Amino acid sequence: MVLLFTVICVCGVSRHNASAVTLDFENVPINYNYYWNSATNLDGFYPGLSFGPGATILDSRFDSPYGWPNAGMFPPHSGTAVLFTDQPYIDLIFDNPVSDFGIWYTGFQDGVHIDAYSDSAMNTLLGSVSGDKNPYANSKLFLDFPNIMAVKIREDNPSWTTLDDITFTTALDSVVPEPATLSLLGLGALGLLFKRKKIT
Repeated sequence: MVLLFTVICVCGVSRHNASAVTLDFENVPINYNYYWNSATNLDGFYPGLSFGPGATILDSRFDSPYGWPNAGMFPPHSGTAVLFTDQPYIDLIFDNPVSDFGIWYTGFQDGVHIDAYSDSAMNTLLGSVSGDKNPYANSKLFLDFPNIMAVKIREDNPSWTTLDDITFTTALDSVVPEPATLSLLGLGALGLLFKRKKIT
């Protein structure tokens, strides 16, 4: 019985592996483009991640008046599209915790700041990182904390800042019992309990 219980404990688990994710904002539909509809928001476009407020896309592929007239001043880190807002910040809230967060930015006049939180209500600050202005260039900001649930990207001058290539890593390797395994563990524990009662 003890051997069976041990086998259940070792074999009946689900392993969740870490997964690196990059959001490059390429091929996002034009209805998320700032010049198409500045009131739009990317919230709900990427599964498992909520954006707000006013997180839009600038993409040099689109012709005027929906194009991006200042692409040369704010070069994308990759591709043709970047993340943009005319608000002072963008919030990102994850459905599941991530273990790090990075982003490339161009701040033509001022810098960018990232705050990482361990809760989606943004009450518990894990840490922050800041970057200076970097016209015509790209710089990376990176935070490495376990269990990041939300990030606030603060821009000193929103209309003169673009963001690109958000990176994060989903939950690190963890061993989580599956529901059927929990039932088997319960039955094993009951078996041990009854065996002990018979002995005494």
